Amino acid sequence: MHRAFRQIYAEARSAYRVLLAAPTSLFPIAPGAADHLDLVVRAIENVAAEFPNYQIREDGLLFLTVNLHQMAALPIAHDSSPTPFGGDFAENLVLDVRRIVQTATRFSEAEGRTDVAASHLLRATSEELDDLHLKSWRLWDREEP
Repeated sequence: MHRAFRQIYAEARSAYRVLLAAPTSLFPIAPGAADHLDLVVRAIENVAAEFPNYQIREDGLLFLTVNLHQMAALPIAHDSSPTPFGGDFAENLVLDVRRIVQTATRFSEAEGRTDVAASHLLRATSEELDDLHLKSWRLWDREEP
């Protein structure tokens, strides 16, 4: 990845956190959105450390951070969520991130690379989707009558 893009993606991750903390946040979906972001970031960082032979690129970190926060943590933490936030959410989030990253490293390795790009993580998420805990959280169930 070009150094300039690495910096751009790093700045985008920082800007995302700043947006959440702003008093007029565009993300009023759940109180404590920044705390939920910290939970997601910790899960990603802890899993990334388990794969010392691979480096998740900044675009990959942004992909995981925004998608897991916006598409999983915030909806589950919402007051109207049918799935309770807490309990084993953090543990299952780590398991899902681990599964996604592990599969993404396969895609990276197949290309002779040691960096994990957002494209690898997207493909890995698609491949692993049916086995992720995210599915059991009923985020994407068909609408009940």
